[in-house]
Amino acid sequence: MSSVLIAESHLLAARDINPIIFAPIIIVLFISFVGLMIFLVIREKKRSKGFSELGLPFFPNGDVALQQSLSEFPLFKRGHSRKTKNMLRSEAGDIEIAIFDYRFVTGHGKHRRKHTQSVIYYRSPTLALADFAIQPESFMHKIGSSIGFQDIDFPAHPEFSDKYLLRGIDEQQVRDLFTDERIAFFLNKETICVQGNSNQMIMYRRRKRIMPEDVDDFMAEGLKVYSLFCN
Repeated sequence: MSSVLIAESHLLAARDINPIIFAPIIIVLFISFVGLMIFLVIREKKRSKGFSELGLPFFPNGDVALQQSLSEFPLFKRGHSRKTKNMLRSEAGDIEIAIFDYRFVTGHGKHRRKHTQSVIYYRSPTLALADFAIQPESFMHKIGSSIGFQDIDFPAHPEFSDKYLLRGIDEQQVRDLFTDERIAFFLNKETICVQGNSNQMIMYRRRKRIMPEDVDDFMAEGLKVYSLFCN
């Protein structure tokens, strides 16, 4: 039988399939999709409610007054469709603290990817930081470094240099900032990302969100990082 006849026979067979057979499958898939969407909406509302009940000033859609400060960090310049929500604000003496969810999107269409993480923010006159950003170094970062993208390494600390990507506007200032004590701290904190400039600092874990019951632990961990960089 020729290829033309085979193709025609397959086409005729396809035409003979009753579309009613597929209707239940389509309905089940649609119901499953709607059910998943409802579940996600309910879960997010429950999560937001949990944050609102913690007794701190709560801003469900973030705080406009803080947005300008956040825009100075590399994290808040990435991608598009940026959104801040579930923000808690607090002040302790001269220290301003905020904990919130932050989401941004990279790519479009089938390459679209959403990135969401919980972030803790500090602003205090006891911070006097060089502009820097540190995060665990991935395979792609290593490739980037090999072709000339900035990665500030410390020959005396090869393990630190191998595990972390460290960048900053003024390389010498960043080197001066990362003392032996601070490098040792980060060697035991492989998963955290920290960015700082002047009197501000943020800490987060990439694509990791905390639950309301984790706020105290998250704040305690952030305080350790804050204390590490205080004058």
